[in-house]
Amino acid sequence: MANSGGICSCLSSAVLFGLSALLIALSIICHVIALATDYWLTSDDEDQNNFLNLGLFKACFDNYYHKYDVPYKLYNGCHNLESQYYSSMKEWLLPGWLFSARVLAVISLILLIVGTIIFILLALIWCCRTACCSDDVGKGEKCLSYAGPIVFIVTGMLIMVVCMIFGDNARKLQCKNFWVEGHLGYSWGFEVASCIFAYIAGLFLIRLVVLKARENWKSSEY
Repeated sequence: MANSGGICSCLSSAVLFGLSALLIALSIICHVIALATDYWLTSDDEDQNNFLNLGLFKACFDNYYHKYDVPYKLYNGCHNLESQYYSSMKEWLLPGWLFSARVLAVISLILLIVGTIIFILLALIWCCRTACCSDDVGKGEKCLSYAGPIVFIVTGMLIMVVCMIFGDNARKLQCKNFWVEGHLGYSWGFEVASCIFAYIAGLFLIRLVVLKARENWKSSEY
């Protein structure tokens, strides 16, 4: 019976490990796609279609004329929000809420990378202990075991804040006295997916750490 319980525990750990790895990979992929694409906000105004789409780092226009420009200038194509091309429109193209969302998104990417490194280190430690038939748990492993879930849960929360900030403020793109109706695009959807995957990965890692602790406790009894 004891062996049967140990086998079930090992299988549960293996399944949780695989699911955690998959969710972490999906979270990173979705977050990178969200940052790399410019369809967080897209135009749905058929009559006024010179605004095309907006991302965290770029904005796209088609023959858009900014009424306060001197001299007259038409804006076409996609350009970085901080580029000289948009220098006269930077005040409304890069408001405080968008800058905050961008900073939090970059921090989230860094945390995802850190969390992935922690997860890989834990995987290597667990594999080495299994191969060497060792039950000793070092302080480093304990620290990594506690840090991993926390990093991914915090990352999920940060990404959720990014989604909320952008979703709440980007319903309309304001240009002083001119408004362009828009709707949230697929880039924002990828960010929402990244948030969900990161948060669930953190929860799975908590369960995985608990199972590993139980395995170590049981093996120390025999």
